[in-house]
Amino acid sequence: MRLEGIALCAGLVLPIAVRTQVPSAVVFRNVTVVPMDSERVLAAQTVIVRGSAIESVAPTATSLLPAGAIVIDGTGRFLMPGLTDMHVHLPGPAAPVERAEAELFLYVANGVTTARSMMGFDTHRRLRQRVNTGELLGPTSVSS
Repeated sequence: MRLEGIALCAGLVLPIAVRTQVPSAVVFRNVTVVPMDSERVLAAQTVIVRGSAIESVAPTATSLLPAGAIVIDGTGRFLMPGLTDMHVHLPGPAAPVERAEAELFLYVANGVTTARSMMGFDTHRRLRQRVNTGELLGPTSVSS
């Protein structure tokens, strides 16, 4: 699973997005994981992410933290796979670009890490480029 496919509930994603240094790993310690493969949750887990891949998910009590990692305390918070919205209508070219920027942020804030836009305007392509370069926070986008 890739890091961009993870949704971090209760605002855990923002501390990572504003960092400029690249850590050896990012550790989400003591989170409740919602694996989405069945109706269950895994309490008190530590999730280790290196680069863009999840390296391990294990009980916090038995997890060793890698040296140089950024550790995020997830006590009382949840970690789940990112959601995909397959029917999105982003504002068209006549709308202010700030409106589309705000909508993209809201998708990520609500756990949507991929969005498929039903219309494809040049303004949407430019927004996607800004998200891909890290200039703008938003989901991975696909459009017609």
